[in-house]
Amino acid sequence: MSVPAVRSAMPTAMPTAMPTAFPTAVAARVRRLGAARPGGPDERGVVSLVVVVVAMALLLSVGLAYDGGEVLAARVAARDQAAEASRAGAQAMVAGARLGPADVDPAIGAAAAEAFLAQSGAQGSVAISGTRVSVTVRATRALAVLGLAGLGPVAVVASASADATAGVSGAGQ
Repeated sequence: MSVPAVRSAMPTAMPTAMPTAFPTAVAARVRRLGAARPGGPDERGVVSLVVVVVAMALLLSVGLAYDGGEVLAARVAARDQAAEASRAGAQAMVAGARLGPADVDPAIGAAAAEAFLAQSGAQGSVAISGTRVSVTVRATRALAVLGLAGLGPVAVVASASADATAGVSGAGQ
């Protein structure tokens, strides 16, 4: 059995000489692009741009972490102030009641809650519905790090409520 011969489209010999215009065109392009030496004209300022971008990203990360923590702490403080003011109002309402829930005076509860807010330096509002004292505290928190980027203060709002009950109450009581 014989194997048929396969003809290749590839030339059997490669040209040994390159065209003379090729090396001079490449050399001219290398000189023009500045790639013949490191730090050529096209690479100037690249490191500075990278440093600026990385520094801005780092500053943004630090700002989010620090200012985010400060805003979270302000929310917790506002929630605590609202809860304490509502408890103070509910306790004042119960302290004045001698005949039970029908004898509860909402004005005493509102005055006690507002006095607690004033004493703690918080700004807020008090609402009373029946024997329930609801307090909303509003505050603003300036951004220390992100404020450098032009971001303004953040508003913080927290609410809490307490029921005025006399004595011990709970399941089975």
